[in-house]
Amino acid sequence: MMNAPEVYTQGSDGPERAYYYPPPAQQQQQHQQPLPPQYGSADSPSLSHGYQKVEQSTLELAVPPKTTIFGFQRAKFFLLITLALVVVLAAVGGGVGGSIAAAKMRESSCPTANGTATTTVTVGTPGTTSTANPSQTTTLNNAIVVPTAGAIAFDCAKAQENQQVVSVRGTSWGFEVKCQQDYNGPSIDIMGTTAYSFGDCLRSCASLNSFSSNNTCLGVYFSGNISDMLPSQYGNCFLKKYLTALRPNDRTLGAAASLVFSPLSSK
Repeated sequence: MMNAPEVYTQGSDGPERAYYYPPPAQQQQQHQQPLPPQYGSADSPSLSHGYQKVEQSTLELAVPPKTTIFGFQRAKFFLLITLALVVVLAAVGGGVGGSIAAAKMRESSCPTANGTATTTVTVGTPGTTSTANPSQTTTLNNAIVVPTAGAIAFDCAKAQENQQVVSVRGTSWGFEVKCQQDYNGPSIDIMGTTAYSFGDCLRSCASLNSFSSNNTCLGVYFSGNISDMLPSQYGNCFLKKYLTALRPNDRTLGAAASLVFSPLSSK
């Protein structure tokens, strides 16, 4: 049986009110309600503080998706860009440095207008030698000065006594000399040149034939009087493409020569 409630009466001036206080054991029974089966028993440790037990396997962590650039992660992408820029800058720097070095080498190898002097070599007597030095002008000992006037020593009478033979490229060419004679005719001269000896004039004729592999030059006319020939005829040695009858020439230092034998004649 339940105990009868205790009644407390306030002052005499007011109505009486009854206050019921159940015993402590009954209060605990009233507050302790049975739990549904799905929550387990009240004695479960997980529910001792009012928390619901949740299995760990049912928890799902929300992981944000990773951001990529052209299929690469952001950090890798920016690292690749940095490496590419370093390679490009190194290549450009190497090219510019190589161009500057090449330009300096060209400048050092080329003579300047007020720096290195040109080297001048003049022909001297046989047996003299010279060492070329770009920093100074070199002149051989006993150098000759090419004459532009006067007369060349020429003993025509002696040259006329025997055939004159010259050698070109290992072959011999023979000429017969006639003093104070000349071959004249229309367009007979192949060319006129300056020769400082009678032998040089004969060698010019033989060289033309040798290099053309044909007896194009058949004779010459030579004059040792360069003061007379150079200003008016622009040469003193004339190569003949054909021969005519000899005609007298009053120049004392003049002579005609005809080709009498050639290595090309037997071919």
